[in-house]
Amino acid sequence: MLGYLVYSSSLFVLIVVVLILIVVYKVMIKKERPNNYYTPFDHIAGQSNEEFHEERQEDEQEEEEDEGDDKDR
Repeated sequence: MLGYLVYSSSLFVLIVVVLILIVVYKVMIKKERPNNYYTPFDHIAGQSNEEFHEERQEDEQEEEEDEGDDKDR
C-alpha cells in the first residue's frame, strides 16, 4: 500500500515538473507566450469581455418567425 502511494505521488510530481518545463521552454527558448484559451468558467466569473446572449438570440428568432405569420392574416 505504501509503495502505491509513493508511486502515485512521484508520478504527480513528475507530471507537474514536465508541464512547468514545457512552459519554460516556450517562454525562454521559443520566445512565445502560452495561449490563454477561453474556459467555460470565464463567463461565470465575469472574466469575459463579451457577454453571453443566447437567450436574446433565440427571442429575436422567435419574433422574426412570428412576424412572418402576421403577413398571412
